[in-house]
Amino acid sequence: MSIEVVRIDDRLIHGQVATTWINDYEIEQVIIVDDEVNQDEMRKTMVGVAAPVGVKVRIFSTARFLEVMQKAKITRKTLLIMTTPITALELLENNFPIKEIIVGGMHMIEGRERISKAVSINEKEKDAFKKIAEYGTKLTVQTVPRDEKSDLLSLLQ
Repeated sequence: MSIEVVRIDDRLIHGQVATTWINDYEIEQVIIVDDEVNQDEMRKTMVGVAAPVGVKVRIFSTARFLEVMQKAKITRKTLLIMTTPITALELLENNFPIKEIIVGGMHMIEGRERISKAVSINEKEKDAFKKIAEYGTKLTVQTVPRDEKSDLLSLLQ
């Protein structure tokens, strides 16, 4: 499998992703796994426009992604993006291996508390992160590749 980076970022593909993550890791393909985005034609179009030329973008519901991964192999250098840890936990619970998740952006909205400059979470997301860690998945906060990584679990205290 050629997943170079697994990222949680509710902005999906935006300037930082397009100019740093994709370039620094020589990403050829972005796979977005998100049930809501998969149903939203406007967001799907915007994500496609935001991707750099030559970078393939695929969007899946969680169930469809898991189904495809049972039959297919990822061969391109891939950036896997989800908007919440709940999706990542569902992948892990269905035997999709994830060694590290880099959390880059979860906006402050009602019901969330800020745990870092760019990351805000609610109780359900906090619980999901804790369960993800139980799978041995490393959880870090990092806005761009050149920034220092912070251990997400230490921010949950």
